Amino acid sequence: MSLVIWESVPGDLTSRVLRITDRFLSRGQKIWLRQCGIVIVLAHGLNGLEEAFWDSKPAAFLQQCFLESAYWRAQTMVERLRMCNWVIVNVTTPANYFHLLRRHSKVNFRKPVVLFTHRKIFNNPKLISDLSEFVEGTSFQTYIPDQNLKDYSNIVRVLFCCGTIYFDLLEERAARKLENSVAICRLEQFYPFPFKELRADVVKYPKETQLFWVQLESFNLGWWSQVQERFDISMTGNPLMMETRVERTIGYIGPPRTAPAFYPPTSQQIYRQA
Repeated sequence: MSLVIWESVPGDLTSRVLRITDRFLSRGQKIWLRQCGIVIVLAHGLNGLEEAFWDSKPAAFLQQCFLESAYWRAQTMVERLRMCNWVIVNVTTPANYFHLLRRHSKVNFRKPVVLFTHRKIFNNPKLISDLSEFVEGTSFQTYIPDQNLKDYSNIVRVLFCCGTIYFDLLEERAARKLENSVAICRLEQFYPFPFKELRADVVKYPKETQLFWVQLESFNLGWWSQVQERFDISMTGNPLMMETRVERTIGYIGPPRTAPAFYPPTSQQIYRQA
């Protein structure tokens, strides 16, 4: 099977892409019983008042995801990939990019992949994956917890995010010297959602720890609606595995809902709030 990748360039209108994804990709297998394995790479990553063409409106793609009602029946991620209508990701490491394409090529079925990314990631000299992350025994990480934590009991706030904002939050945390009290975690795959991985990490933190989702996209155009709903499902637990509900809630840090004549806050205002 061939691996076909289509990459948008700055200036491509998201509305044109949505016409194809809505009509053919997100519903193609259900309507025409035809599988498609194309990988769509969308330029995405807001930075305060950047031009609108950097915003690929992830909420519009997330709204086309089928309900994950079969989540409890699927024991592995491959089974869940087979049940979903496509895959939506926002990777932040070269190793994860490699494993994403490798997983996509190795499975014996085809699903469209929508990959949100930003050239800022490729130009970051700090963004280097070790060779040990590519060898046998490694795989795609749907969720990446804070890898520098030594003591979970000292964490007072956990920031969940995705994409380029992760590196900006790292710099802001280092400038404030909050490495021992603030954790920063990344969601790399939004659909199918990593319920088990997220739950397994959240339960390690004290109950009084504050949990927040941070984004630079507007409230109704970013990832928040997907995260809020599925975070609650993660905390509910799997009834088939006799898991009990974990009483945790997640808050939102980011721009408000988009409105006419809306003047969004700058990225620095978002970082200070986080």
